[in-house]
Amino acid sequence: MNDAFEHEGVPADLADAFGQAGSQPQVGGLPASSDPAAGLPDLHALLDAEGPLDRVASLSTRVRWALAGSLLLGLVTIVLVATRRADLAVYPRGRMALDLLVLLGPLLLALQVSLRPLSRAAVPTSRRFIAIAAGLIGVGILMALPVAHSLHPASLEGTGETFFKRAGGCFGFGLSFAALATVGMGLLSRNGTKRWLPGALGVWAAGLIGFVSLYFHCPITHPEHLWAGHATVALPVLAVLWAVRRRLDG
Repeated sequence: MNDAFEHEGVPADLADAFGQAGSQPQVGGLPASSDPAAGLPDLHALLDAEGPLDRVASLSTRVRWALAGSLLLGLVTIVLVATRRADLAVYPRGRMALDLLVLLGPLLLALQVSLRPLSRAAVPTSRRFIAIAAGLIGVGILMALPVAHSLHPASLEGTGETFFKRAGGCFGFGLSFAALATVGMGLLSRNGTKRWLPGALGVWAAGLIGFVSLYFHCPITHPEHLWAGHATVALPVLAVLWAVRRRLDG
């Protein structure tokens, strides 16, 4: 596979199988062997070897979209129930709508590419890069917006001696939820990588889900904390994204 972004939706076992079949001598468009299926693995055996979790990726696109939405809602619900931000009641609603817009818009774009059915033409590489760039721009906008409010004592924390501790805690929190989302996206992915690891755009979508989860957890609003503890979550996500792309490209 020469272009990971172009072919990341094709399961590796099928790609290898048809690649082997295509490399055989052809006679009239069929393998030279008397058996038209020569060179192909036993696909029935491959299907029988799949477990219940492997079969999640074979669900319809509509169902996988519903499951992706449930993944986002489920993780956000966990945060809201167990560790929601202390300033949620006083956070300006208009500002919250804008914040979520700049995160959820790029997330939907990443999911649209990641969950695209194999029956449709491959998404151009440029569009995949646009989906990633949109997410980076969204995160940048969120960090660069004016301070949302200073109406709650918890929103003023994370400065002075506690700066690095609080920033590190948020970094770990966001990355943990991004990792959980990556496992979920891996189950929904049809790219044929390890079942817990989706394709590049699936990794990016999982990272954005981690950002949304962190948004509902951390009450600190000053930009220094947001840049140090929130924006940095994108760095390991991009590193994994690049590693996945290289793996699929190889």
